[in-house]
Amino acid sequence: MTLDTLRKAFLLFAATQCAGHSPLYERLAIGIADDELVLELVLSAAPSQQRPTLLFAAVHELVVQERRHPLATYYASATSHVADGDPLPAFRDYCSSYRERLLDRMRSGGTQTNDVRRSAALAIGLHYLQTQLSQPLVLVELGASAGLLLLFDRYRINVGGHVLGPEDSPVDVPVAADKRVETLLPPAMPPAALATQNSQFVLAARCWKEAVPKSSILAQVDAYGRHMHGVGYAKLSG
Repeated sequence: MTLDTLRKAFLLFAATQCAGHSPLYERLAIGIADDELVLELVLSAAPSQQRPTLLFAAVHELVVQERRHPLATYYASATSHVADGDPLPAFRDYCSSYRERLLDRMRSGGTQTNDVRRSAALAIGLHYLQTQLSQPLVLVELGASAGLLLLFDRYRINVGGHVLGPEDSPVDVPVAADKRVETLLPPAMPPAALATQNSQFVLAARCWKEAVPKSSILAQVDAYGRHMHGVGYAKLSG
């Protein structure tokens, strides 16, 4: 990928992924598009991983570990008093100060977008199939990313007032649904018969600073994984 192509990728990311959702990443992405030194960090990654999300994930992960730098004051995951003002100068300085560590992370890491709330789509579809079939369903997921969806049958998924999964599940996933979706849901919602394998990784550093609801769901999944499997979920950015 060329520098010019990467610049356009950051501007597109700011306009289509951040605008209206993440003021922090929107401002940073626009500024990074004009910063060749920061863009070179991204170009150090594998060709398939040269993307804005990997840079933001790598920085976020280190910021949580190195909270003494002024950039940490812009992340709710690193401080209880989030700073106002332009984060770009602090971000540039951070990338310069921790360049070697970021290069190591960029060269070895990777990102795959995932979200616990996507489990609702699986739940709706598989519950509907279960009403049409007499055999148990088996879920095989290739490229399971963080493995967040492999325990979806144990989440409490509230779809327009219909509850899928155990009522007492510690993981609550509220979902807005229109009438077309609700017609796929039977009146009674028994758990679907599923056979799954769980990959125990929650990539918390990928959560955007403004994604408080998503972060709280990840915290629920993390705690549930500890209870079910006796182990913690690795909090990595890639």
